[in-house]
Amino acid sequence: MEMLFAPIDASWPEASWTTPLPASALATAPATVQDRTTLRRRRTLLSVLLEASSPATTGGRAALRAIWADEAMHRANSLLTLVQRLEQTAWTSDQAEFDIDLEYAIACRLADSFRSLDMTSEMALRSCEDVLRAVTSRMMALFAPSVGGISLRLNLARLTLPAYRMRALVLLGNELVSNALLHAFDGSSDGTIAVSLTSGAWGQMSLVVEDDGFGPQPDCQGPGCSIVAGLAGVLGGQVETRRSQLGGTEVECRFSV
Repeated sequence: MEMLFAPIDASWPEASWTTPLPASALATAPATVQDRTTLRRRRTLLSVLLEASSPATTGGRAALRAIWADEAMHRANSLLTLVQRLEQTAWTSDQAEFDIDLEYAIACRLADSFRSLDMTSEMALRSCEDVLRAVTSRMMALFAPSVGGISLRLNLARLTLPAYRMRALVLLGNELVSNALLHAFDGSSDGTIAVSLTSGAWGQMSLVVEDDGFGPQPDCQGPGCSIVAGLAGVLGGQVETRRSQLGGTEVECRFSV
């Protein structure tokens, strides 16, 4: 497997910190973070991500728009929780300015990856692996430091799908990585999240996201589970959850090309 923690190009657009979200949008920051400028910039970072969670154009058939809308709302909620965790992270004053600028750069690139999923034609053929790589690696680069020493492993085969199925595949991968970041680790030790996209016999493909965290969760009942099932349904696949060989949770979606 390829080990990846994606390098970030330093040539990001200049940040604008003039329109932070209202203070009510986030929980009150802990006393360990004193720099109000850092807090304002964090909230601007969140606004960038939330704006990109609501696609400018949904595209595609009306029957699929409900799952796109449900996924966008759930993704926004997950991003809010993850940014709140960033709010609880403290740095030395020498590092804070550099770190928040780097976070904003990564957030801009993650937002660009989400926007790239917008469709002008749902049947246009789109390459999957590069977008899946960008979304998962940028999610990890932005949020893994607030969870603990979590690394990412990627093993992604080349795959071309109609745009609506590519969108479902990438959003499914993002949802499963978000779930692992939110629920699989306690922040006290190092860990691993692995994402693989592999081909099998008779045109079968498999997307697997696994971790070495707490292990399989109880039977899934929450909104994230319906999102996972809905995205898998758009792919024409089914989802199976089991204990990972890494020791945590493994979620697999098998589907036909």
